[in-house]
Amino acid sequence: MPKAAPSDVRRKLDRLRALQMSSPARQAEFATELIATERNAEVLLAAGEVLVTHPDGRAHEPLAAAYSYFAADGKKRDPGGMVRAGMMRALRLVAVPGDVALFERAIETYEPSPMDPGAPAVLRAAGVAALQAIDPVLACYHAVRLLGKTGTTARMTGEPALTAVRVLYASGEDRAIYLYALTAPDPAPEVLAECLRSLEALPPPMLVEVCERFSAAGDDVVLIGLCDLFVAAGAPGPMAAFLKHLESVEVYGYLAAAVVASRKMELLQALIGTIPFEFDRRKLALLADALEYAPPDPATTAAIAAARTRAIIANQSRDKGEEEGRDR
Repeated sequence: MPKAAPSDVRRKLDRLRALQMSSPARQAEFATELIATERNAEVLLAAGEVLVTHPDGRAHEPLAAAYSYFAADGKKRDPGGMVRAGMMRALRLVAVPGDVALFERAIETYEPSPMDPGAPAVLRAAGVAALQAIDPVLACYHAVRLLGKTGTTARMTGEPALTAVRVLYASGEDRAIYLYALTAPDPAPEVLAECLRSLEALPPPMLVEVCERFSAAGDDVVLIGLCDLFVAAGAPGPMAAFLKHLESVEVYGYLAAAVVASRKMELLQALIGTIPFEFDRRKLALLADALEYAPPDPATTAAIAAARTRAIIANQSRDKGEEEGRDR
């Protein structure tokens, strides 16, 4: 297929964007037309994004045809799988039972390169997400298999393992997620974090064990996943124990804000209960700021005052220590 001139590509992209404001329905129609007639990667990706926002059943056959064109010589026509993944994301929203084989081929596509031995991870992720839309049970089997192939997960994105975890969670298959979290060798931080935030239904003893095991994780991404688990599961005891040893100020601020936003009083009380044991002025200031958004309550008002007072004292102690150090 002849290569499109840059000016032609720009004209089509500009028109696609212009239709967004004037007529979303016409934009989807034009996107479908582009999918059917274009093979320029930039144009196809832009058109695919439109069809994700505005699904159109008429785009099904053009999307499948565009996917097949690039899949016929994937390494050459679509290195990395970005175009095929874009078509797959749009196909997911207009999928029919006959698409199962197409989605399975996407999940099973491996085109390793010297730079990326697990390529195209983004395509396998899009494939398993698309399969979930029409056959959730089969998608779960594929998701488990993707998790088992640990050496083919992209370290930078965590795909396709990240999407596999989400597919399993959406189907209530948290036991598979639990097994992966406990046994996967060196999982990507994003994947492990997604596993943790998916385990709120664990029986209490196992929930406590997971919280204790991963509280010492050295990666903030994993710790934020654990914070999400505390909030989703309503686990004040493990959360309070976690806070006593937490070093990351950023993670502390995230958890404080998440607890207040959850409106779960048992968590809020546990968070307030850690104030007497906190000596970091930055954490205390973040806690006080977060509590300002909690439901009005005398205990909360008192906690805000206590946190701000301790923050001031901690700041004064730090300044005094620095001054004495300079005098020496």
